[in-house]
Amino acid sequence: MHESKLPPLRFSPIDLARREDVCIAFRRDSYVLSFGTFDGVESQMGPDNQTYLKHLRRFISQVPEGNTHVWLNGEIIGQTEMSLVKDPTIGYVNLFYLVKACRNQGLGAQLHTYACNLFRAKGKSQLNLSVSPTNLPAHAFYKKHGWTSLGPRPNGANVILMAYQNSI
Repeated sequence: MHESKLPPLRFSPIDLARREDVCIAFRRDSYVLSFGTFDGVESQMGPDNQTYLKHLRRFISQVPEGNTHVWLNGEIIGQTEMSLVKDPTIGYVNLFYLVKACRNQGLGAQLHTYACNLFRAKGKSQLNLSVSPTNLPAHAFYKKHGWTSLGPRPNGANVILMAYQNSI
């Protein structure tokens, strides 16, 4: 699909009370996409997914409009998760996710633009995110959209920290 002919996506704040199961399913799928295995997903999600849900609630309290379900034609096809970090100039993207049927069609650019616009409105001149070193499609997407690698994330997690300069 040519980017200008892509259908517009709708971003609506996550209604965790109604759609907790969707959030959990998307986060689990994103883990497998990122790392190629379910190994480690249980420690990230925690017992009964409570570790993940605790983090998501914190993200929602920090940036409610950044934690969204992505809709196309009345169907949830993706999710964004965003949070704040100690540095007041940086916004953090915790998740860009699209269901399999909607990947590789150019729709991800709308998630990227949404995050940039949201954080620009909040005065954030840089966006950061982490990506698995083995997630080559994600690396290609981020490179195409102007993200640069900052190297391994300092806390020792097996991920690469990426940055995007978000002109204010």
